[in-house]
Amino acid sequence: MTIEIELKTDDNDWESRTILTVKHNGKLICEEWDGGEPEDQSFYRDWNWVPDMLQKMYNLGKTDAIKEKE
Repeated sequence: MTIEIELKTDDNDWESRTILTVKHNGKLICEEWDGGEPEDQSFYRDWNWVPDMLQKMYNLGKTDAIKEKE
């Protein structure tokens, strides 16, 4: 049981941005990009997915730990 978190940079003619991917046991569960306007960089706007993803990752880790214990 694994959790993989990867950051990759995507450079193009207009900007440089980063993609964050999260996989659990090889299955993609999250893919998010940065690169918004500075005024939008808050946990209520562009980053509103972060709290839910942290909770999801906690729950997956807890489930994996229980399975390994059995």
